[in-house]
Amino acid sequence: DHSAAKLADGRVLIIGGRDASGSLASTEIYDPSTAAFVAGPSLTTPRSGHSATVLPDGIILIAGGDANGSAEIYDPLTLNFSMLSQC
Repeated sequence: DHSAAKLADGRVLIIGGRDASGSLASTEIYDPSTAAFVAGPSLTTPRSGHSATVLPDGIILIAGGDANGSAEIYDPLTLNFSMLSQC
């Protein structure tokens, strides 16, 4: 129940998912040039079954996958997730 999004530099951000305890707030970054995974920044909210969409400016929109149907963005320049406010 995780999602994945390709970053501009060719690495892949693996987002959320689930384990025996429930939804995950963790991320990992896969580098195909080294075939290695490294821990990424934490989501603001644990998510599974969500969507991840790469926007034209490289920011990644993560939507759903939690009880509130919230959304957050990942900024690859700051390496941080931030929650979007609901309208």
